[in-house]
Amino acid sequence: ALNNRAISFYQLGRYPEAVQDATRVSELEPKSERAYTTRALANYQMRNYASALEDARLALSLNPNNQLAFQISKLSETRVTKSSSLGLDAAQKAAADKIAREYENLMEQRSQAETAAAAPKPVEQKAPEASAAAQPPPSRREKFTDSLNQKALNQVRIGDPKAAIQYASKALDRDPDNAQSHSIMARAQNMMGLYQEAFEEATQSLNLNPDNAQSLDIRAAALIGLGRFDAAIADAQRAIELNGKNAFAYRHRGQGHEGLGDLKAMIADYKKAAELNPEFQSAYEEARQKYRVAMEPSPAPGPVQPPQRRPAGRRFLIVLLCSLTGGFLISMGLLHIVSGRKASATGAQGKTTSPRAFEASYQIVRTIGQGGMGVVYEAVDKALNRKVAIKKMRDELKADEHERGRFLREARTVAAMHHPNIVDIHTILETNGDLYLVFEYVKGRTLDQILAKKKRLNLTEAQYIARGVMSALAYAHQQGVVHRDLKPSNIMVTEDGWVKVMDFGIARHAKDTLHRFTGTNVAIGTPLYMAPEQEQGDVRPESDLYAFGACLYEMLTGQRPFEGSSTTAAKLAKSYKRATLLVGTLPPAVDALIDAALEPDPDKRIRTPAEFRSRIDALGHQQAKA
Repeated sequence: ALNNRAISFYQLGRYPEAVQDATRVSELEPKSERAYTTRALANYQMRNYASALEDARLALSLNPNNQLAFQISKLSETRVTKSSSLGLDAAQKAAADKIAREYENLMEQRSQAETAAAAPKPVEQKAPEASAAAQPPPSRREKFTDSLNQKALNQVRIGDPKAAIQYASKALDRDPDNAQSHSIMARAQNMMGLYQEAFEEATQSLNLNPDNAQSLDIRAAALIGLGRFDAAIADAQRAIELNGKNAFAYRHRGQGHEGLGDLKAMIADYKKAAELNPEFQSAYEEARQKYRVAMEPSPAPGPVQPPQRRPAGRRFLIVLLCSLTGGFLISMGLLHIVSGRKASATGAQGKTTSPRAFEASYQIVRTIGQGGMGVVYEAVDKALNRKVAIKKMRDELKADEHERGRFLREARTVAAMHHPNIVDIHTILETNGDLYLVFEYVKGRTLDQILAKKKRLNLTEAQYIARGVMSALAYAHQQGVVHRDLKPSNIMVTEDGWVKVMDFGIARHAKDTLHRFTGTNVAIGTPLYMAPEQEQGDVRPESDLYAFGACLYEMLTGQRPFEGSSTTAAKLAKSYKRATLLVGTLPPAVDALIDAALEPDPDKRIRTPAEFRSRIDALGHQQAKA
């Protein structure tokens, strides 16, 4: 009971209470791995990194395979004061060095296992006529370079990328064409988040040895860090072709698919990586929880590798890891969504609640907005103790049963989408005939608010926003959902830096319904961003790409591409100023990208979010070269 309450306190963000309960468990049961792990999590969230590190190591002493405790220990270690800065005397320093060596040995063993699982060592290319006996012995210079490479690799394994870069640099000073030195350098740079540098070093290694699966893996990781998911997938695919048992390559390819919004392919790759290397099992489970992917039926036991029962402790760690990433809270939100769908079998009805039940479930805090859809409130979901945004839909939606049913069906389709770059709909409610949508509460600024303050964005900022939007669109289009009203006010950047897209399909439907009932021109929506075919009633995925092309133009120039009442004619004639004429620092390829996005013929326009993403990422690469 104490263990369960400690976890509940942790999930609610009440970390001191979680520590108290976990401490009480450890007093009652000194060998409770579960209690030490929970306390490590809570201490880490409170930034008590030394305590978190100690608790993680206690959990590891009870179970060396406790992956969550191992991860906490690695993260906490980088945040605690090092012994070298404490002014220790000789005896104390000797003791500290002994502990450090033990830890480094553990890391090295793990890294060796990872390297062995990742890929076979590349084979050096030799001339066909050269026999083994004819090969000259390595020179002193080659031996010294190999020694430096080994030292650099050891530093990577013990988690000191700066030292690894120093050794690899010395090796490259002596032999600039050493593929292994470039590869080790790239790995260390990846560890430090220097993705562009890592990409260039890995490319140098591959230029010297194109079939080096390890360098392909390293470059794929760098490309993922740079957001160049198409290229990362290509590198990972090549690594898989070289070694079909390369778990890391499957993991990288899965990350690339995730970035492009192809969640089905992502889950398949994560699953394969977990099958090849149990280290990736938690990532696979976390991804399924995060995106709410259904559990596959367990395969029947086979003669080669019958499935093993996972111990209860392992199941707990997986659940706890999902809790760390918010999976638990998200899964709780399913209760609202499921309840909101209960009546779907008998018609397009929302979840019907009485006013009293509504007030018992939600506390309205304040009004935060009003627009074409209706009034928006900040509220608190009392059951889950979390903030939500509640939109009370306009009365016109309930005036016609058919229109209300269409809206609810579309809202449920959108509510079924769950992606980090899309604002979630938690549930759909009906009270006294009024319709309410309960959304994820997102704190941040919309793109139009950002532009009102900054006037325009630089290319790097625009690329960052584009990556998030394209990831959201790729996922939505795969689900058969077109946004239909993409504009700066529907794109938000949260305080945590996430790009979120709001109001998929729903705002457009609400405005169209209002137009039919009032005869106003609300249904025209935001013509400055709408594709020409959409103005004629033909909505297709390419319409969203046109709308974002207009958003991109505005982000980079501070001006809309089309103004005034004659926007349709201007769109068909592509009558807008070149972005590079307005902002001379932009690379020339920006004009080509915007032309392709604002092409009036959807069949000649950029066709997919992945293509848009690839082209805008290439702009940054060209600018870096320039």
